[in-house]
Order: sequence, then structure tokens, then C-alpha cells
Amino acid sequence: MWTWLKAKVSMLRDEPSSPVPPPTAPTPEDSEGPTWVQKLDDRLKTIARAQSKLSLRLDEFARDVEQRFERVLTHEPPAKVPALLDPTPVLDAIDRLDDACRMLSSHDRGVTDGLRTIGARLEGFLGSMGVERRTDVGTAPDPRLYRVVGTEATSEAPDGITTRVVRSAALRGRDVLREGEVLVSRRTP
Repeated sequence: MWTWLKAKVSMLRDEPSSPVPPPTAPTPEDSEGPTWVQKLDDRLKTIARAQSKLSLRLDEFARDVEQRFERVLTHEPPAKVPALLDPTPVLDAIDRLDDACRMLSSHDRGVTDGLRTIGARLEGFLGSMGVERRTDVGTAPDPRLYRVVGTEATSEAPDGITTRVVRSAALRGRDVLREGEVLVSRRTP
């Protein structure tokens, strides 16, 4: 049987055949006959199915890579941040803690220190998400980051200087996530 198969393969390759006798068909006495051919046929079908599955997976992967590459080329914004990763509630909580510290500063130093510690931990959490909280007091408000919502009369600072942050601004890299709100000084005589 093997000699017949070798001769058949060498004829298909158009190679000069080696000194092998001409191919002869398998004889009925050959115990490997139809079962061997059937096993080979089953194995080839299994390989063909596996190859077609791999081809489909490769096509899906190629489409996925093309879509992601398109998004990079067109600078498509990333998908919306899930609600669990939205920093707004945490930013609001820190703003409320700052307000409480400002009101309690003269009454209870221990409570104020505890609230500031909680605020610092929350800011650390925001930092781990790549969010930078901005509360610039004592400088002119950056119009890209802050909206002026009111004035405070003061004799100590020149006009237009931030005296209090009502709502902190938030950045992720260079992107403004949240516009802040500030009160600015209005000089009184």
C-alpha cells in the first residue's frame, strides 16, 4: 500500500520516480484498504473544518484591528466613562468637605483636621484615576478652568483675584472634565 501511495505522490509532483515499481491498486488481501483511506479522509475533513474556523477568527480579528485603527486615525473620542468612574460625585464631596472646614475652622480644630484628612484621601483616589482637582485661590481665574459666579468685598486683594472656590475644576491630562466656579475680589476703600 505504501509503495502505491509513494508512487502516486511522486507522479503528482512531476518528479522523476525513483526505482519503484509502477503503482498497483490495493488488493483485497491488503488489510489496510478502505479503513486506512477512510481514516485519512476523516482526518483531512477535520483539518479543513479547523482551518475554516481559524480563517473566520482571523477575519474577525482583522476587522477589529481595522476599526480600532480607524478610531485612532479619526481621533474618535473614547467611549463614555462608566458611572462608577465618574469623578463628579467625589469632587462634589470634597468641595462640601472644604466648605465644612471653612465654617468650622475657628470652632473645632480636631474635626477640621479629620475632614481635611478625608478630603486628602479622596483627592488621592481621584489622582489614581488620573483626575487632577484644581482650587486656585489668590490668583486671577483661568477662563479655561473657572467661571466667575460672584464677588466678595475685600480691602486686602486687588480686583479680580480668586478669593474662594465654590466648585473645584477638574482635569484629566490637558482635558477639562469639569469647569470650576469661583468668587473674585472686589476692592473696597
